[in-house]
Amino acid sequence: SVPRDHDIPTILSRCVMVQFVVEIWEQCESRQELCAARFEGVEPLPGSFNILLHSFGRKVAMQEKIDIIEEMEHLPLTGDVNCSNPDHVLYICENYKPKAKLGEPYEVYFGPLVGRSNRAVIDKFSVKKRLYIGRTTMDAQLSFIMANLAM
Repeated sequence: SVPRDHDIPTILSRCVMVQFVVEIWEQCESRQELCAARFEGVEPLPGSFNILLHSFGRKVAMQEKIDIIEEMEHLPLTGDVNCSNPDHVLYICENYKPKAKLGEPYEVYFGPLVGRSNRAVIDKFSVKKRLYIGRTTMDAQLSFIMANLAM
């Protein structure tokens, strides 16, 4: 219920614990259900696109990711695939049960990327890159979290 164009980029510019935000077009219990989805009410995206797969709870091999993405040929997309500089980035997010080696995910989400957080700032201010480390030096990620709490 947050306005997409204005508030989310502002929020993400201050976040260090969030990786990215995806607008959910479809939520399913399996990949087969996602492949069968009709995406009613979703406007076709003009321009180029890229589809990425992100998994939680298990690492997915690159060949398996490619196979999953190739199954999504029915999507409401009219443009060309552009992996280096797409107009739209679409995510398939899969949740696996903890410590699941193989098997199907128990939740699958699909939708366009709304924005990415500012996690690069953690590396920029890393303790490893500082010339001097004093008694009160704090890890960069923890200090950013505390600064956000104070605001």
